[in-house]
Formats: sequence, C-alpha cells, structure tokens
Amino acid sequence: MTDNRTLDEVKADDIGMLEDALKGKKETWFNTPDEAMRYIGDRLFKLLARLGIKVKKDMDWRMVDAQLGAHHIRVENRDYEGDDEWRSGIYVYKNDELTGWISKGRRMMRSTLSVYPEYRVQTTIKA
Repeated sequence: MTDNRTLDEVKADDIGMLEDALKGKKETWFNTPDEAMRYIGDRLFKLLARLGIKVKKDMDWRMVDAQLGAHHIRVENRDYEGDDEWRSGIYVYKNDELTGWISKGRRMMRSTLSVYPEYRVQTTIKA
C-alpha cells in the first residue's frame, strides 16, 4: 500500500497521535543532565521489556534490531526546532501505533523563584 498523504497530513497525524498520548504524561525534574539521561534510558528499557524486547547493556545493536523487527517495533529519536521543539524525544511504535514517548531532557527554570535551571523530562511510559 502506498501512502499518498502530503507531508503536512503526515505531520498532523503524528502530532495528533502524540497529543492523545500526552494526556496521561508524567513530568519529572532533575538537577543534572546525567540524572535526566539515566531516567530516559530506564523508561525506554522498561517499555521495551513490556513489549517483549530483552535488551542488555553490552548487547550488539544488530541483535536488538532483529528483536525490534520481529516484534514490529520501531524506535525513533527525533529532534525538532522552533515551535515544534516540545515534540523532540524518543518515539516508540508497535505496529505503527505510538506506544510510548519520552521527551528530551530540556534545560529550563522550574519556576520564577528558581535559582538554577533544572532538566525536565516528560513521558507517557508508566513506571
């Protein structure tokens, strides 16, 4: 089957899927980018395990790719700029349906009273 949609239609569908998923998102704040990255990796590995993918630290990427393909899972690491920056993150699809999303660790001030910036991570992946 050929996808005859325009790029704008694909983008609208993608944003719609993400907005639906974000209704149940969790937001977590970290003091350092390293803490944020560890959390992102932990959430990703937990979701993959729930989907039947067994990933170990030192595993060859071809073995992981083979498991992903066998389970019809696609993992995309996306970066957006400008008004779409909020969409940047790791997208996990199973059978072309979004099953999980983890934002990039965004450096920002938590509130107007904050002295130091913190790193915010949003995710739809439950613990």
